[in-house]
Amino acid sequence: MVDINDYLKNTGIGAGANRRKIDASGTVKLEGGATYWDDIAGPLSGAKLGSAAGSAAYNYNENSVEFAANGSITNANDRVFMSVQLPHGVKPDSLMKFHMHWEQTDAVVRTMTLRYRIQDNSEAKVTAWTTVAVDTDDSIYTYVSGTINNILPIVAIDLTGVGLSAVVQLQFTRTDGGTGVLAATSLDAHVERDQEGSDQEYVR
Repeated sequence: MVDINDYLKNTGIGAGANRRKIDASGTVKLEGGATYWDDIAGPLSGAKLGSAAGSAAYNYNENSVEFAANGSITNANDRVFMSVQLPHGVKPDSLMKFHMHWEQTDAVVRTMTLRYRIQDNSEAKVTAWTTVAVDTDDSIYTYVSGTINNILPIVAIDLTGVGLSAVVQLQFTRTDGGTGVLAATSLDAHVERDQEGSDQEYVR
């Protein structure tokens, strides 16, 4: 007779290396391709918005942040910021894929710039930023007409060696010299999970 507890712990459910297991503590573990993707998001906030050039302003009626042209990532008046904490179930050494949700009203190419740094618990504070810039013509969906909801992939952050509950700090603005206003509705990340949470409170 097969011991179902032993089967779930040592063999699991799935095919080949892609399996769902339950360990002796009852924690579900996902192996191989049995992982899943999830969203992690935070609010787009700004303490000093409204410089003459490159302004970022809240549109309270539309729940969006409107970016004008000629912003600078180093100017606090031009940018918004957010911090997100890695969920306990994020797969170790995976990628954190940040992207912007935005309202596209034309086919004009605009540039969004993001900089980030990772604050890992028990490690020295990181003071340097990594900066990336991406054009809106790299968005997922093709613009045809009217106003569409689109997604712009921005950066895939390597989480190799990053520990449990690390904090990712981000600053974000528009930096092209074009025309019009770009309305962003969300900045969030896709993360890959290989278990529902950590086995312990402060260590995985």
